[in-house]
Amino acid sequence: MLPMLKAFPDQFYLVGETALALQLGHRKSIDFDLFSFGRVLTSSINRKIGKFYSNYQKLYEDEQEYTTVINEVKTTFYDFPFKVTATENFGNLISMPNILTLTAMKAFALGRRAKWKDYVDIYFALKTYSLDTVSNCAKTVFKGKFNERLFRSQIAYFDDIDYREQVKFMPGFEIPVDEIKATLERISTRM
Repeated sequence: MLPMLKAFPDQFYLVGETALALQLGHRKSIDFDLFSFGRVLTSSINRKIGKFYSNYQKLYEDEQEYTTVINEVKTTFYDFPFKVTATENFGNLISMPNILTLTAMKAFALGRRAKWKDYVDIYFALKTYSLDTVSNCAKTVFKGKFNERLFRSQIAYFDDIDYREQVKFMPGFEIPVDEIKATLERISTRM
């Protein structure tokens, strides 16, 4: 998969759990989310994927998103409506935003999906950045669309979380669920 990513260096940047996992080293990740600030041209994407793989399965396609499975790895190409700077480079293959920006993106998305793996990622990122710093970054990237008060309440609310995707921690990063929850609750109330 990694050599194929090099075919998209100027059009797409890596985001989400894989980008965070590569930078934080805290867990394994099994999908690729590639974002762009511009239209997703599926014919161009298909051509580039076809140069590396003859057998891949399209899962979803519309004007904003193209999702496929390549070698059992779900890969999504997405037209992201916000400008994000991708300052980090992974092995000269593809760029990605820094940890702070990726965490701000997770903070913004948390209200749309409550997956345990996102709480785990936010927990580890908050070991480096304060909640205020993450919120300020999200306010900058997402302008008036980010609500800090809502984010604070979301990271301390665990009733509707989807735990179906098991988090596979890297050695030395294993943390009990209760410890993550208690830490996020404590952080959410700091002002």
